[in-house]
Amino acid sequence: MRRSRQHEELNSIQEKIKNSNNSIGFLENHLERGTCPKTLRYPAPANITPDEDFKGDIGSIRKNAEKALVGALVKFHRRRVERLTNKFRKLEQPKPRKSNSVSKLQPSNRKQPPTASKKIVQSENAHDLATFILAKIGDQETMRHIAGKTQVRIKE
Repeated sequence: MRRSRQHEELNSIQEKIKNSNNSIGFLENHLERGTCPKTLRYPAPANITPDEDFKGDIGSIRKNAEKALVGALVKFHRRRVERLTNKFRKLEQPKPRKSNSVSKLQPSNRKQPPTASKKIVQSENAHDLATFILAKIGDQETMRHIAGKTQVRIKE
């Protein structure tokens, strides 16, 4: 039986997530014990004869640097796990099938003729609008009449 490419991809993502989680566990274990993995150590030979203060300072700098490096690696692996988990979820979701037929859920682009109830509402709105306009026209005529009287008074 042939496996699908998506199935193989899902398995590889799960394997990567598992490896990153193992790496996080090892690195956190090193942080708790205060040790550094051998692969991350840099054994630089000392070129000068150290005194006690120098040894203490170098030791503390090395410990802090190792902690920061291990902490950065832990962050890297956590971000990787998060990114792979999101990718895994997206691949698990079934993709919608494309069809040539028009979906019943999508409204058609054609305009529907207005129904009778809409016509009634529109006619009521038209009647109200007409009465409002007539009232405004009447107000304007009264304003003109008043303005005309004041102009006559000014001319006199």
